[in-house]
Amino acid sequence: MKIDRLAGLGGVSEHETEQARRWAAHFEWPMLVIVLWILVQWMLENAGVMPAATSRVADWLVWLAFVTETAVLTALVRDKRSYLLNNWINLTIIIIGFPPLWGDTPLAGILRGLRAVLMFGLLLRL
Repeated sequence: MKIDRLAGLGGVSEHETEQARRWAAHFEWPMLVIVLWILVQWMLENAGVMPAATSRVADWLVWLAFVTETAVLTALVRDKRSYLLNNWINLTIIIIGFPPLWGDTPLAGILRGLRAVLMFGLLLRL
């Protein structure tokens, strides 16, 4: 088994439908930008430059991006179970990263860090 699949960064299998692979390719760059934004947001928050309200909106938008990517690709692949198992980190981010669960607690920063792990997987695929 490949390391990217074990790490939850399996993506869409090359054996999946053309439409699923095409949509996965469409999501790669936007998701990379979103993951990079997480790092920028973290730095802006630590510097005290980003207001809390703006940070909450950004958290929701990032979370919605992960939900959208996972929902669309899950709908398009034939083997949904395999896709979700090989991309378990997306599910973790969606479930644990639900913005109202953490609010303004220090643990919210840990969740942003977990989302940033995806950056490395996206870079590997590109």
